[in-house]
Amino acid sequence: MNSIAVIVNVIIACSIHGIKIAKEVEGGVQLLHTGKIELILPERLSFTVKKLDPSQNCKGDFMVCYEVTATQGEVDGEKEYYANYWQVCPPGTCALMIHRETVYGLTRKVNNDQIYGFFSDDGTMVCPRKLENNRATFTVRELPDCPVFVNGARLPKDEKEVTKGESTLKWIIISCTAVVLLILIVVVGFCIFMRCRNKPVAVNSDDGDRYVSKSVISPKTQNKPSLINTPVEI
Repeated sequence: MNSIAVIVNVIIACSIHGIKIAKEVEGGVQLLHTGKIELILPERLSFTVKKLDPSQNCKGDFMVCYEVTATQGEVDGEKEYYANYWQVCPPGTCALMIHRETVYGLTRKVNNDQIYGFFSDDGTMVCPRKLENNRATFTVRELPDCPVFVNGARLPKDEKEVTKGESTLKWIIISCTAVVLLILIVVVGFCIFMRCRNKPVAVNSDDGDRYVSKSVISPKTQNKPSLINTPVEI
């Protein structure tokens, strides 16, 4: 069972390292999977949910948590949480969502097969964004079955893809496969060794009979006279 658990953990670790969260495309960055990502952003933050076909309904919602400078604002002299503060997001972040029919923390615009969500830095109801050299960190929590883009964004120069690239991914998969095969070989070899070690040694039946017959009859029993042949005194 321990060996199986090790193999499963290795496979899971390989899968996690091989997942791409985002990739650069023409006009921005496409979000591919949930997870944490750093982006270089244009002056205005906006998202696009694009239908692959005009008749597509886009099942699921787009939800992302963005780093903020504050989760609370002052209203009438009292501290209150901003409207898009949501505890499902990591600490120090607030939520943005695009539903099929509405948005959360954004301004919505629909154009044929595309849904746009614009963030307003001048808004007083939403958490203010945290930016460092036009860089911001996001945690993608949900994605619909339609492509989602961060308009005008770029990935940092040191990583054109969040998980390093196709070449690195290939070697990760090869390495993980080799490790799994090595573990399987060791486990199978150990099982065969233990089985051979515990297997009883075959004994020749004639020798065994002679050995048993000698060991069962004790010397005292052999020298004791038989009651049948012993004369009885009257």
